[in-house]
Amino acid sequence: MTSRTVRQYRNAVARKFNDYWTGTLTSTAASGATVLKDTTRVEVDGFFRNGFIRLNPGSSAVNHRIVESYVDEGTLNIAGVGLAGELASGVAYDLYKNIPAADYDSLIDEAILSTAREGQLSSLDNTSITLVGGVNDNSYEYTMPSGFSYISEIWIADSAGNYTNFVPLDMVTLLPGSTRKLRFSRHIPITDGRAVRLLGQGVHAINTTGDNFAITLDNDYISTHLELGVAKEFSKGEGSVAVNADRRVRDLTQMVEIRRGELATGFRVTPGSLVVPI
Repeated sequence: MTSRTVRQYRNAVARKFNDYWTGTLTSTAASGATVLKDTTRVEVDGFFRNGFIRLNPGSSAVNHRIVESYVDEGTLNIAGVGLAGELASGVAYDLYKNIPAADYDSLIDEAILSTAREGQLSSLDNTSITLVGGVNDNSYEYTMPSGFSYISEIWIADSAGNYTNFVPLDMVTLLPGSTRKLRFSRHIPITDGRAVRLLGQGVHAINTTGDNFAITLDNDYISTHLELGVAKEFSKGEGSVAVNADRRVRDLTQMVEIRRGELATGFRVTPGSLVVPI
């Protein structure tokens, strides 16, 4: 399953609703500036009025509301106190006329969370546990990494760092609590500094890092679910745009239900996995 980023999902769906443009600044914008320059824009004056701009897409993106745009000057005027810091010429931006990036991203999070309700889990591979040598309880009991719903395999690294030592699942106990624990049987040899590899499945995390957050779930389902959410927003307006969006809501609702059924019937927990307690 190919992963896609939040920005890729957002912009692909926004483009379907004629709600996405992109560009780069053609002049440096100083800290505090309220006028951004892009002399390559060709849209008529006021085309982006009351729209939304996301500057410097990525982990350090910033959002602003556009109050006016002028084609002759090649300017986009933003609301408020201006930029928090200088942006150099060549910095990229994304434009949305109707729905801000944050609202698209909330709809993406809804789509991610809905896959968990349908039972589609992500494959997880974690090596964050390092064994502590000795014969006390700390040598055998470790905090479980977050995100796991099931554990299917456990391996311990050898002296070369290769995961060659398989741990039978019946030699491990998973303990519930506010901090979930993984406890090895005392029959398992514990060597100080050796890494532990956990393989399993869990609920996909929602976006915590911005535009480049990767989503490794069914692409068709996420896209269709997001498109349905956006269509519902457009259907709240007036005129032909709202009428067409309402038609799309009906069609997309059926498509989401079809994809929902495929997710539910296609999901299988790896046989013999340990269930991680809540």
